[in-house]
Amino acid sequence: MNEQLSNYIKQELKKGLSREELKTSLISKGGWSRADVEEIFSSIFAGASSEQPISDAVSSGSPIPAPMTKSESVKESIAVQPKHGFKKSLIFLVSIVVLSAIVTGILWYLNQGNVLFEQAKDAPAIQENMGLVGSRNENGVIDCEDDLSCLATAAKDCSPATLIQFDVLDILDITQRVTSFEEIKGMENGKCVFYFETVDTNVAPNEQSVKSTQDMVENGEMTQEEFDKTMKELEERAAGLNMTYDAIEGAGNTCKVDTSELTEILKRWENKEFSANDWDNAECEGPFFKQAGGFGISTSTPAEGESSL
Repeated sequence: MNEQLSNYIKQELKKGLSREELKTSLISKGGWSRADVEEIFSSIFAGASSEQPISDAVSSGSPIPAPMTKSESVKESIAVQPKHGFKKSLIFLVSIVVLSAIVTGILWYLNQGNVLFEQAKDAPAIQENMGLVGSRNENGVIDCEDDLSCLATAAKDCSPATLIQFDVLDILDITQRVTSFEEIKGMENGKCVFYFETVDTNVAPNEQSVKSTQDMVENGEMTQEEFDKTMKELEERAAGLNMTYDAIEGAGNTCKVDTSELTEILKRWENKEFSANDWDNAECEGPFFKQAGGFGISTSTPAEGESSL
C-alpha cells in the first residue's frame, strides 16, 4: 500500500471530504486509475460502518498525490514501491477480495431495509420516497454520489444534496466526456437554488464516425482528399469545443428555479435529454450561460440528442 497516499486520504477525510469526492479528485485531477483508488480505499476502510462528511466543494483540501506516471518531481514526493514477495502479494489480494465481498454484502443489506431512511429523520418527505438512495452527512446534506434520480428526488422539496455527474455525449460526430459537480443548496425567496460547475472535460471526434469514414475511403466511396478534409473539420470543431469548455471549467453557475421545474429538468437529464432551453424559466448566472452558444447547440429548441452540459 502507498503509505503516503493512505495518510493523504485519512487527512482529507478529517477535513470533511467524503470518500466519493476523494475518489473523484484522485482520478480526474491526480491521475490515479480507478482500480488503484478502489484498492487503497478498500484497504483503509475495510470493515468501516459510517460515511465521512462531505465538504462544500469538490476541489478543496491538500494537493493530490500523483501516481508513478507523473514527472520526477512528483515521483520524489510520492512513489509506489513494491515491498512484498509474490506470496505476500497473493495473500493481500485474497484479503482484499474477501473484504470487498463483505462490504458489498453489508451495503446490499442496508439497501433492503429502512436503515438508510433512519439517517434522514429530519426530512420525512424524502424519507417516504423510495427513489432516495443517498445518505445524509452530519449537516443534513444528501450525498447522491452519481445517482441523478436521488438528486431529482431531493429537488421535490429542495432538500440540500450533492452529486458528481459523468456524461458521455455523442453529438454530430463529436464525443464529449464531461464531469460536473451539482448541488441543491436549499430555498431562497421561494425559489430552489441549484449550483453546478464543470470539473473536467474531453472532446474528440467520435471513433466510430472516424472508422466509418475510413471504410468509405477503402470502399472507394470517398477519396483520400475528401477524407482528410472531413477529419480536419472534425478536429477543428473538437478543438473549438475544448476551448469553450476550458473557459467555464471550474467556474460556478447558479440558478434559482421552482422545485417542480428543477425536478423535471433533473429527470430529463437522467434520461440523457439535455437542452439549452432547460433554464428558460429560471434566474441563472455564471459563465456557462455566457458560453451557451459555443457548445454546438442552439439557444432555441435543440435537435434530439443535443446537450447543454
